[in-house]
Amino acid sequence: QAIAEAACAFANTATGGTLLFGVNDKQQVVGIDKDKLPEFITHLTNALRDTATPPIEHVASSLQVCTGR
Repeated sequence: QAIAEAACAFANTATGGTLLFGVNDKQQVVGIDKDKLPEFITHLTNALRDTATPPIEHVASSLQVCTGR
């Protein structure tokens, strides 16, 4: 629900916006488990489709980040 509310807030602006997942409150990249990513994107897509009328147009993409570890 919180994801859909945040997306609706962005959708109600003139320029939209970008939601980042896998980043904590300290702005550190913590990531999303690669094996769970497809399920997460499906859940996100369904939430954006089912919550707002009209459905929120979006692009879901992933980025692999090298942490140097």
